[in-house]
Amino acid sequence: TVQFVLHHLDDGAMTALLQESGRCLKPGGRLIVVEPLWEPGRIASRLLWRYDRGRFPRSEETLRAAMER
Repeated sequence: TVQFVLHHLDDGAMTALLQESGRCLKPGGRLIVVEPLWEPGRIASRLLWRYDRGRFPRSEETLRAAMER
């Protein structure tokens, strides 16, 4: 399980973490990712990201694309 860490990693580090996780999984294994999403159209999202220390907020589409690679 990867929980609330990807938004603290730049794109290179996030890609490396996902690749290594994929390498370590058994065939047919699953990686569970829990991560806050960047949704600029939502007031709560903008407010929460203002105070979060993570410097790399990502949208759902961006995270899905990274995980599919």
